[in-house]
Order: sequence, then C-alpha cells, then structure tokens
Amino acid sequence: MATPQQYGNFIKEYYKPITYIGVGLTASYFLARALQKYTVESKRLQDEKKAVETELSKAVKEKPLTYPESQYQAFARVIQIAGFDVGTDEAAIYNVFRSLRNNADYLALSQAWGKPTRKVYEWGIGRDMTLQQFIRWEMEQKEVAKINAILKAKQIKYRI
Repeated sequence: MATPQQYGNFIKEYYKPITYIGVGLTASYFLARALQKYTVESKRLQDEKKAVETELSKAVKEKPLTYPESQYQAFARVIQIAGFDVGTDEAAIYNVFRSLRNNADYLALSQAWGKPTRKVYEWGIGRDMTLQQFIRWEMEQKEVAKINAILKAKQIKYRI
C-alpha cells in the first residue's frame, strides 16, 4: 500500500506534465467547439434554414398562415411524441398533416420542427433529424405515401 509521502512525491514529480496535459486538452476542446461553426455541415444547416425562411415568407404572401406560430410548435411536438413509444402513433401524425391547409402551413411546421434539425432521442441516443428524416425513420413507406397523399389532396407542393 502506498504511503502519503509516496503520493506527495508523485504529485511533486508529475505536477507540471499533468497540468500541461489538462490545459492542452481543455484548450483543444474549446477550439474544436469554436471551429464547429465553420464546418461544411454547419454551413449546410444554415443554408437550409435560410431557404425555408425565404420560401415561408413567399408562401405567406400568397396565402397567410392558418394558425398562430405556437400551434406549429405544438404540431412539431405532437409528431415527436408520436414516435417516442415502442410503436409509432401514426394517427396523431396523420392528423397533424390533415390540419395543414397550404404551403405556408407546411413550411411553418418544418420551421417549428427545428432549424432545420431537432435532436430526437430514441433509446437514449440523440440524433439530429429534419422533420422529413424523422418521419421516414419512424414510419413505413406505405405510411409515408399516405402522408404525401394527404399533402397532395390539400394541394401542398411539398412531400416527405
């Protein structure tokens, strides 16, 4: 068993290298976090966000939003919660898409989902997903086709 004096000698001997390693790792972490803003993925996400915002402003000029902004956030939460259980609550997701009336509504829902992604947790693992990715992840192809049919019937040009 080591004595307190042996621990003291170890600390005296390795204090500086351990400190340098700790400072270096901390600086590397913060540098990596700062550089994340400039990655290709970050740029793509910013471009997608701007594209949705631009399309939404154009669509609102054609037809105004059917609901207040908070309703689209609630719709996004309904979709996310519908995928939490072991099985997906398809009826809840269909009802959200049935509530949309025009292109502006769809874009507002997409914007409320995330900018453009939302962190979705499944079995403790978080994934950044767009609304479309989440629906395709949670639902089978025939269920996605049903959502697209709902959108088409409402003359909404966007598809999942």
